[in-house]
Amino acid sequence: MKIMRLVVILLVIAAVASIGAFLYSKRTVSTGLPTIADNTFSIAPNKNSAQQTPSTGEIIISNTNPTREIVVEASEYKFTPSTVTIKKGESVKITLKNAGAMPHDWFVENMGGASIDMTSAGSTNSIVIKASQTGTFTTYCSIGSHRKLGMVGKLIVQ
Repeated sequence: MKIMRLVVILLVIAAVASIGAFLYSKRTVSTGLPTIADNTFSIAPNKNSAQQTPSTGEIIISNTNPTREIVVEASEYKFTPSTVTIKKGESVKITLKNAGAMPHDWFVENMGGASIDMTSAGSTNSIVIKASQTGTFTTYCSIGSHRKLGMVGKLIVQ
């Protein structure tokens, strides 16, 4: 009986580890994001999606001093607020506050990797962006099937 219980426990641990590894590898493969240390770099938009309406330009991701901060709260399966509006040329710190029970991230489609990395429950992560293009961009959680479950929003650059 003790051996059977031990085998079940080991199987559960292996299953949880496998799911975690799958989610982590899916996140890494699906976004291909560079890490943001103390540097600044430009990202050109992806022009292959008909869902977006950006003008020509780029977004700068940096650790420079932002003019304001916008906090986006993530939970199962929504963002609050779901729409974030910034002005072209404005340097804004966007903070993802995970109020949910599972990890979430905030990915901006067609911004060439503008995103906030996976954030565990009860934690926060931030990014400072400066958009040099206008348009409406889809934001979503790229973890698992969160996007399909409705974890979608918008970034509007005016």
